[in-house]
This record gives sequence, structure tokens and C-alpha cells, in this order.
Amino acid sequence: MLRAGKLKDRVQLLVNQPTKSPSGQVLDDWQPFGGPTWADVQQIGGREQLRAGRELNPGEYSIRLRYRGGLTASHRIQLLDTGAVLDIGVPQVDRRAGWITLTAIEVSTQ
Repeated sequence: MLRAGKLKDRVQLLVNQPTKSPSGQVLDDWQPFGGPTWADVQQIGGREQLRAGRELNPGEYSIRLRYRGGLTASHRIQLLDTGAVLDIGVPQVDRRAGWITLTAIEVSTQ
């Protein structure tokens, strides 16, 4: 069980609301999905990835937050303390306990 005291990181969920440029090109426009919320953000270190037999990815995170409906893998999450934007994987929902656990990978800024 995760106590509320462990939720020490502020995050913002983002949803894509595509817009069109003046030339008609569709552009991704990531907008807030609800307000900022508290979460437990853990960066997955190289040791854990090596144990799992995976290639190292320094921008991979495990994030746990209180259950909120409508959250899917098509959303992104922004870490408000660093500004990093992450693509999220399939949310692991534990409705009985009231939590969602996400794996997320930092979006390339290039």
C-alpha cells in the first residue's frame, strides 16, 4: 500500500489535441488533462534494466498516482520539477487499492 506521504512529485498529465498550421499541416498540440497532481516518480536505473535483460534507457521511469479515469497510453506526462515530458506505456490499474502505475520513457527533444 502506498501512503499519501510517498506522493512527493508534482506531475501534469497531457492529452494531444491536434491543430492545423496555416499551410494545413496537422501539428501535435499537447494540452493539460486535468490539473497538476501528486505522484511517486522513480527513475528506473541501469541495474534494474540489466537484471531484466533490457537495453539501457536512461530516461525510463516508473510513476504511481491515484486512480483517475480516462488515462490511456495515448497521453503524456510532464514532470513539473524538471519539465521533462514522457510518453507513457499501458497504465497498470489497481482500482481496489485506488492506484495507477505507469512506465514512461522521456520524449526526445530533437
